Amino acid sequence: MVTVSGRTVGRARGGMADTMARRLIRQDEMLDESLEPATTCLHRAQARAALRRLRAMSPSTRSRHEAGGHLARQLGLPLPYVIGVTQERFFGMAWSQLEMASPELRRMPVRRCELDMHVRQAERIMRQLLASRSAVCV
Repeated sequence: MVTVSGRTVGRARGGMADTMARRLIRQDEMLDESLEPATTCLHRAQARAALRRLRAMSPSTRSRHEAGGHLARQLGLPLPYVIGVTQERFFGMAWSQLEMASPELRRMPVRRCELDMHVRQAERIMRQLLASRSAVCV
């Protein structure tokens, strides 16, 4: 939790006071750029997990080729590119390359007017994930 002053005239041009003053007049159409639709967030998390599994597999195994093919289709990228990216020394470098190359991982902003719908989607996804997790644990 952060507490700030409610002043709309501040010391720094373009700072929080300017933002609050502007939003009193008219709200921004898009929300924070780090917020994305829940379905996109789930897709991104699944792709990251698949990349981790793929990097952990022994090279030149059939299962690695199949897993690589699945991830390549999921991300809309050629299989040789995906396999090549797994050779990066660090996971973060590999993920960054996939994120930049894949049209499926492009950041999708959330419109303020669609926020309720995205919250409902996120709640539905969370219920499904929790239900599948408890089914595995039983």
